[in-house]
Amino acid sequence: MPVRIAALLLLCFLIAGCCQLSSIEDKQPERPKVTSSWRERTDFGVTSIGFFVMNKGESIDNGQLGVRVIDILPKECRCMSCEPTNPRVRIAFYRPSDNTVLCEGEFQGSASLEVMAKCNPIMGVRTISVNAINTRENWVSFDLRK
Repeated sequence: MPVRIAALLLLCFLIAGCCQLSSIEDKQPERPKVTSSWRERTDFGVTSIGFFVMNKGESIDNGQLGVRVIDILPKECRCMSCEPTNPRVRIAFYRPSDNTVLCEGEFQGSASLEVMAKCNPIMGVRTISVNAINTRENWVSFDLRK
């Protein structure tokens, strides 16, 4: 009898998997109550050139560089027993004068644009820091750093 119970529990776990169990309570962050801006500021030795809260499909530029949120990507489960990935955002950087895409990539947390999106450092932005992603409402909060 204990063997049958253990086998049944194992079967249930394999059918559900870690991904299924962990997505039961998929908490979403609250949208920050700030306006997106290209305002440069230095805090604790880190220079940010802008803070943004943008919806999927939105873009913003400062005349020299533009940022477009292409997609908000939810957690993925790559296998039944795997932990799910974190949500990600696909962002493109473009030249506003002719709408030419300079580089694009998928981001979560802090990342080097040169490494993760093959962006040219001449662009003036070296790092993106994704602060929050809401996959239900399709928005992302991030800042760009020199």
